[in-house]
Amino acid sequence: MSDDQDRSSDIVSELAELARETRERREHAVEESARPRPKFIETVDSSEVLYTFRPSAIPFRQVDIQHLNDWLQDQYAVRLADPDFSPLLTKISRDQLAQMDETELLRRLVREANAQLTWEDGRFPLRDDFVPITSIGINFESIDVSVAGLSQVAEVIAREVLEAMWTLAGSKKSFADLQSAIQLVAYQTGTRLNLDHTTECLLNPGLIQFFDANLAIGNKYAASMGRTAVSPDKLNEQINAVAAIDDLTIHISRFNPTTGSAEDSNLRFSVMAKSDYRSGRVRVISELPYDQHVEFLASLFKVVGGLA
Repeated sequence: MSDDQDRSSDIVSELAELARETRERREHAVEESARPRPKFIETVDSSEVLYTFRPSAIPFRQVDIQHLNDWLQDQYAVRLADPDFSPLLTKISRDQLAQMDETELLRRLVREANAQLTWEDGRFPLRDDFVPITSIGINFESIDVSVAGLSQVAEVIAREVLEAMWTLAGSKKSFADLQSAIQLVAYQTGTRLNLDHTTECLLNPGLIQFFDANLAIGNKYAASMGRTAVSPDKLNEQINAVAAIDDLTIHISRFNPTTGSAEDSNLRFSVMAKSDYRSGRVRVISELPYDQHVEFLASLFKVVGGLA
């Protein structure tokens, strides 16, 4: 067998292996999306994954952006958001920029270090449904994917996009080939909860007891809050008042004494409607992948709210 035939056979094998890995990843994401959620998780609003690589791992400047745009539209039905061409203004005038067609502008834009392209409003197909894709963002060192579904779906999309970029640039690289070039991975998950108890379990019970005893009754502090009547008699009228969590942010700081690196994260609890005050309906956003996000909330509310 000739060297050319050997190489051709190798390429066929590589493509077959890549197709198998892609299929397995998709099947896993579909299975995870179909898995029943814990009872207290009402919906999964959003999941985001951000992979930051060494720049050599993303062929942003080498890929034909028009071909990439066509591939993304075909695979995920996304649309290219209005690009920010301002990085080009350091090299060409506004008049020149206005005279160029978008294809040429995009080709020039991706050669700039601070260029970013974003695709929006797509869908990732499931067996009998789909997961909405909020956005796919790409620059020379990172791929950022946000979906209205599980983290596993966002991960699959990010990995497929990276592999497609290499294919369109004329090289066959799988995500596994590029994993060693990953420098940072970041997640965010947002879920709506419907708990069997009020969200105020997150607060010191004494605080809520104090409010209940001193807002509308007791010292009647609520009567003097905000806009109040001028007449002293009005201040003595019967009022109703209640204190409830609206937005609670827990700030978490992490410091590595070995490297000196520091990272800040937020855990946010938000009530989305007035009718949800003093209920168990709340949206929670964490900087965790979906599975850990759910595990964390289950552990938290088991301690503070008696979640079974």
